[in-house]
Formats: sequence, structure tokens, C-alpha cells
Amino acid sequence: MASRQPLLGHLASHAALASQGERLCTVGLAHVLGDPLVQERFARWIVDEGDVPPLGALTWRAEAFHASAGFVDVEGRRDRTPVVMIEGKLSAPFGDGQLAAYARVLAAVGDHDRALLALVPHRSAPAAREILAAAVPDPPAKMAVSVVTWESLFAALDGEGRTADVDQLQALYEALRGKYLQPLSGAELAEWRQIRVTLEAIADQVTLQLRPGQRPNPSGREDGEDDEVGFWYRYISRDTPEKGVSLAVVVRPTAGSRSAPMWVRYSTRTPSYPSIVANLEASDCYGPQLARWAGALWVPLEVPAETEAAEMISTVAEQVAAIDAAAQGI
Repeated sequence: MASRQPLLGHLASHAALASQGERLCTVGLAHVLGDPLVQERFARWIVDEGDVPPLGALTWRAEAFHASAGFVDVEGRRDRTPVVMIEGKLSAPFGDGQLAAYARVLAAVGDHDRALLALVPHRSAPAAREILAAAVPDPPAKMAVSVVTWESLFAALDGEGRTADVDQLQALYEALRGKYLQPLSGAELAEWRQIRVTLEAIADQVTLQLRPGQRPNPSGREDGEDDEVGFWYRYISRDTPEKGVSLAVVVRPTAGSRSAPMWVRYSTRTPSYPSIVANLEASDCYGPQLARWAGALWVPLEVPAETEAAEMISTVAEQVAAIDAAAQGI
């Protein structure tokens, strides 16, 4: 009998939980660190993986607040003094000045061993290292500054005595990263509201595939001006001298009078927008499909039905790449 997906992994596919998924992963991490065995394995892991000196027993809490730095995702304290600060990310970008502010707090608490860790997915680690090095270029003595990954964390927490809470946390993380994406039927693709979170996970994986190893591009959700649907998006930036966003992969059921579950969107603020419009309008393939809506040019994407996750993501990614090549006149 095939193993069932853990409960939190299943719930993560639903909008009510997925919309707060990143926050729930870090809150969940602080919770599982209340278990002595998890604490022991975690302590060894940050020494080995994060190049952090042994720090002894700490008390862990989520969303610790500092007036000069805001909320810290996960913080380890000794006698109410911050010793470890962890900023956890799944796909969202780091906030401006966020990591530097945490480093300043740690630098001010005393001359003892301490650590600032960025906890990210494995494939985001190279870009995260660049971001962290730029944010904290010259850390003070006795402060370790490192990038660590969720995947290595869960591997370190494995073994005899692993708790169900750790299983659930890993299932939540993996679901939010798209591991449990299932083939979609034609009927499901027609019911946009029921699969919106799945489509967002596909779009997220598509942008990661198109920009491997790059820092996560901004994402967000916008409310529609004239309807209650709005849309979710993640940007993809090209490596060109031009500044600004190049395109976004968007999840939305319609754009103007046209329908599709996902879209490529070019904003009027996009560099070279007039030439992008001219190139796409001249395309025999894409010209007839274009929609103008909400101050942007929209090109529909086809999500293949009854297709395994990897092929589904690759198929949509190939469409995005082809559309952008046509937009650039390639």
C-alpha cells in the first residue's frame, strides 16, 4: 500500500494554509525545537553546516521582536539574550536591510559566540550567499554568518526517535515547494478557484526552472480593480543592461475577455515595452491570443492536463521561454 501524504502536506495545497506557508514553516521550526532530541541534532547541525561554534543549550522562539530590526523568524536565546537569529525563506525575497538589521542587533548584545543564519531551499543557496555577504560584508568577531538549507536540516533531524512533528514540518515544506503536485484533469483546470494554490506552486517552480540558482524574484498578490479575483504573480528578470522587471508568470482565470489558468504578463513599466508589444502583435502564434487588461499585455499559457508534475512544469516553462523569445524578437 502506497504511503499517504502527511496531513500538513495535504493541507498546504489549500489556500487558507498555503498563503501563510513560509511563516508557518518557521513557526513550526521553533515549535519542534522545543523537543530535546531535536535541539541536540539541530545544535550539531548548525555547527557542521553553518560553521557555528558550539553554543550550548538555548531557548527557541518564533517571531521575536526587536525595535530596530522587526520580527525575527526564529531566535535562540540564552538568559533572554539573542544568540542565534534565523531568517527562513521558501521563495520570497529577503527584505531590504533585513539581514543587516539582524546583524546589528547581534553585534550589540555582547562579545560572545553568536550566529546569523539564512535558511533557504537548496537551489536558492548560491544566490542567498551573495545576498548575505553583501548585507553583512564584515561581521564582528565571534559572529558566524552562514547560509543553510531546509533540505540539510531535515536530513540532520532524521534518525531514530524522529518525531511526528518533524515529519509534519517536512511535509509542509515539501508541499509548499511543489513536491506533491498531482496531474490535473481537464475538469479541474476549468475550476480555477479550486486549484489556484496548485497553479501558484506550478508558477513558482516554472520561474525557478527558468532562473536556476538565481535569487528569488519578487512575488505577490494584487486585487483586481473591477473584480474580486485579483491575481498572484512571480517576476522573471532577464540578464540585460536594462533595469526593471521583464515579465511575470501570473495565475488568474481571465484577462479582459480571454480565459486561461496562467499567463505571461508584460507591464507597461517593462523596459522596451513598445517593442515587446510590436513583436508579439506581429507573431502569427501569439498575436491572435494577446489580451490588454489592467495596464499590461497578457499572453495565455496552457497547463497540460493529465500530466505528471515534472513534465507539467517543464511544458509551461518552455511556453514562457518561447513567448519571451518572441517578445524580444529572437
